[in-house]
Amino acid sequence: MQSKRILLPALAITVALSLWVSLRPAPEDDVELARPKRAASTPAQPPAENRKPAGNTAASNAPPPDNSNMPQEWQLRHEGANAAQVNLFASNTPAAPVLVDGVEAGKPAKPAKAPPPPPPMAPPLPLQYLGRMLDGSVAQLFVSHNGDNLALKPGDTVAGSYRLDSIQTNRAVFTYMPLNQTQTMIFGEQP
Repeated sequence: MQSKRILLPALAITVALSLWVSLRPAPEDDVELARPKRAASTPAQPPAENRKPAGNTAASNAPPPDNSNMPQEWQLRHEGANAAQVNLFASNTPAAPVLVDGVEAGKPAKPAKAPPPPPPMAPPLPLQYLGRMLDGSVAQLFVSHNGDNLALKPGDTVAGSYRLDSIQTNRAVFTYMPLNQTQTMIFGEQP
């Protein structure tokens, strides 16, 4: 019951305000919709507050855009205004350039610098582990290279380009001599 006491006056006020707004006369507008007059041989000087600074002479010397092809209801008529002020959609700022892959369209792309070549790397070890053996205090490594089985001691070379530097429990260290790069052959279990 309490809610009906509040809702009915609120509804009455809403209806009354709606009727008042709809029946109220429309305000007089200062702007009249019409086709602009053709400019005389010398265009009228805009008022001082509408003048643009004389910094951009190319834009200020350009003829105003013609908006006679626009529908009449889109055009505004003001006394003493030129076509650039009347055209609602005119712009004196140039369009932004279209960029394609970071380069302005129509302009030749600058050649990009090629990245430096990667440093030379040693090829993978062409050896296959067969086993190792400890002969007294000297360790030997048994490998296969191009179908040949070889027994190597530290200091021996294979194919004139790989030197065996050391043999440990689970790895052998080789040096690729043309580039002086070390490579490790891992065998057995990891520590």
